Amino acid sequence: MEAMRADPALAEAFIARLARQLQELRARMELRNVRSARDRVLQYLWLRAGTYGRSIPIEGQLQDIASEIGMNREALYRTLAALETESCLTRTETPILLEKSDSP
Repeated sequence: MEAMRADPALAEAFIARLARQLQELRARMELRNVRSARDRVLQYLWLRAGTYGRSIPIEGQLQDIASEIGMNREALYRTLAALETESCLTRTETPILLEKSDSP
C-alpha cells in the first residue's frame, strides 16, 4: 500500500490489471451460461481472438479450455470437429483460425 501511495503510476497500473481480470472473469461467467456447445465454443474463440484477429493461439491443452468454458473435453473436441467440417474454423498445429463470417 505504501508503494502505491508513493507511486501513482504503480497504483494506476495495478487498478488497470484488476479491472482487466474482473472483465475476463465476467466474460467467462457469461460464457458458461451459453447453452449451445457450438455457440459457447465460437464465443470463446472470438473473445480470445480480440477485436480484429482471427487467429487464436492454443497454449496448453484443449482439455484446459474445455474446463475453462464448462465443458468436458470430448464435447469440446466434437464441437471443434463439427465447426471445422462446417468451415467455421481451421485447426492448425498451434493456432485455430476463424472464418470472418462466423463472428457473433
